Amino acid sequence: MGVSALDDADGGSLTFCSSKGDRARDSIERTAAETVVFVSEGVDWSDLVDNRTLVVVPQPRFAFLIATNCLYSYVDSVPPDVHPSATIEPQATVGKGVSICAGVVVKDDVKIG
Repeated sequence: MGVSALDDADGGSLTFCSSKGDRARDSIERTAAETVVFVSEGVDWSDLVDNRTLVVVPQPRFAFLIATNCLYSYVDSVPPDVHPSATIEPQATVGKGVSICAGVVVKDDVKIG
C-alpha cells in the first residue's frame, strides 16, 4: 500500500478527501484508491463501500498524516547523524542513534534520545 493524491491513486493506495457534500462524493466515486479518509458531513456514502475502505473522521488531513507516518517510518531510513547546519546548544543532550537534520536547533536543557 502506498499514498497518493486523490486523482492519482491506484487500487492499492491510501488517499484523503477534504471536500464535503456532493463534491466529496464525486471525488470518492472517481478515485481508484483502495482506502479513502474523509469527513462524512453531507455525504451519503453507504453505497460507496462495496469496493474500498472508507475511513470517516472529523479531520481527514490529520488522520491521513497519522496513517502516512505509520506506513513510512523514517526512523529506520535516516542514519544517526548531526547535520553540519544544525545547532546544538552546549547544555543540550543528544543521545546515541539520534539524527538531527539540517537547520534544526536544539536548545539548552533539551534531551533527545
